[in-house]
Amino acid sequence: MTRYKISNKNSYGFLDCFFQSLLLGAAVMVLCSLLVELSAYRGPASDDPCGTEATWKTPVAESLDEIKTQGDFTLFTTGTVLKDDTIEAGGAVYYRIPLPSGEQVVALINLKSLQETGTIGIYRLPVGRWREWEEGSAPPSIAALSDAINTSGYVDMLGASSPAPDRRTLRRAIEPFVFLGTILLHRVLGTRRGWFAPAFFVKQDPLLPRNDLECWCAAVSAHHYLPPVWEGWPLLTGGHRRQRIKALCRKHMADRCLFDADQCIREVRKLTDRWAGTLETAGAGWELSLSIQLLEELYLLKMLDRNSLDQELSRVGRVLQRCFSSWEEFLADEEKGFLLACKEGERMILWNTPGARREMILHLKSQPYSPYFVPWYTDLTWAPDGSSGERTIVNEVLTKQFVLR
Repeated sequence: MTRYKISNKNSYGFLDCFFQSLLLGAAVMVLCSLLVELSAYRGPASDDPCGTEATWKTPVAESLDEIKTQGDFTLFTTGTVLKDDTIEAGGAVYYRIPLPSGEQVVALINLKSLQETGTIGIYRLPVGRWREWEEGSAPPSIAALSDAINTSGYVDMLGASSPAPDRRTLRRAIEPFVFLGTILLHRVLGTRRGWFAPAFFVKQDPLLPRNDLECWCAAVSAHHYLPPVWEGWPLLTGGHRRQRIKALCRKHMADRCLFDADQCIREVRKLTDRWAGTLETAGAGWELSLSIQLLEELYLLKMLDRNSLDQELSRVGRVLQRCFSSWEEFLADEEKGFLLACKEGERMILWNTPGARREMILHLKSQPYSPYFVPWYTDLTWAPDGSSGERTIVNEVLTKQFVLR
């Protein structure tokens, strides 16, 4: 038998958590249904016996005149009437109760206060009172039956001053809104805060590059983020703001004795200034790529705003472009720095071995949406007015990126 695997990823191959949204919507819907079930009946007021269990002292009314004159009373009826002879009006369920006199009335009944009698199928109803409707205020579905029943009022055996909505009707009314509303809220909050990728409007992911500058820097870091923990290219941060990824970013910063945004920015600027002021390039690829990665981590952890991120990325990126003339030259120099760091015992958390790093680069190069198709000498000008900047390259990249991984 053929098996179909339904993907939980969008067309960029990023985890969209859509099924989690469905499960959350279903769970909240069930919870709301339980709350409606528990709270729909408000119970009788302390000075109003309507809806309470009748006792042997409660008079039994047998005609409409007795109902109107006795004040508090009870009635006997059959289970068939309670099950089938109902009228829905104004969100409430009325029961058509036949009287021994041959007359019929409608009643709102607290079913929790029904009492069985010694005769099978016969029930004693709760304590009730007659409530007159103002002229013309009877529900249309009841007023239409004026030839068969008395429509001047109703018997209140519910205990509320106004008809309480039927719980089943109320549940049916709110469940679709609760289900869809929960899903929509979860999707909007989750994508805007970067918890997961959009399922449908995939280009609206806030962690995708918004300009050519960010796209170029995402390409620089693309081989840093190994699957399956990281989602990788073309995300600017290599992944979404899941707890595991945020923990890895904090650990990477802590391994370099960096614990807040100010320390990280000072470290990035120190490395950038060092390579900006020299003609020597050996080792620049490793240190400057780590600087870009560090800035991306700050943004992922919400320790740096987007405009400041672009400003710092522009400074580092332009120095990196001055040091090297191609992706191959940059990757070769960075690998030397990586191997040296491994020999010196520096802890690597984004890749495990030199072999894994090389395999990742070869994998990226073989893809039709390879980050190394981004021109090395992309314009990395920062837009100081806070605008998104040039989008020529990033638009092309995001258009080509529609593939399932």
